[in-house]
Amino acid sequence: MINKRKLFEVFLDRMAKAEAAGMPFEAAWYAYAILEDRLVSMLRNSGGENRPNGKAIKMMGPKIEKLRERASVDALLAANFPEYDVEDIDETELWKWKSARDELIHAMARGELTLDEIDEKVSKLAADGAKLAREYAAAAARLKKHRHKVPQS
Repeated sequence: MINKRKLFEVFLDRMAKAEAAGMPFEAAWYAYAILEDRLVSMLRNSGGENRPNGKAIKMMGPKIEKLRERASVDALLAANFPEYDVEDIDETELWKWKSARDELIHAMARGELTLDEIDEKVSKLAADGAKLAREYAAAAARLKKHRHKVPQS
């Protein structure tokens, strides 16, 4: 059986090492995995990770949207969901990161960018992703730690 906590710690460590070693694609990929995992943890600690029909919320965008919806009635989640107070979801750093990741991979697949443009964009994606991964990891840990003290609304 996989020790999820240990795996998560390894991902954080590998992300930092990849970033330090100048391997931005690898760092961005680990950041993405960490962010997805932490969003699922936040969903789990705020009402569940599935839709009402029992199906998992699979993509990052719907996870962010569901967490923002829940945060509007869950004070603990609101206090621990970075950027909850940003009115327009498109203006949050996580949404911008998700969009930049999507745009980059599709532009690469279509062959629309030079290698220098790809390198520049992926370096920014990695740096921003690492920052967000650390921020959301801390937020998810706080939510889990304090959930028993503040029941969901």
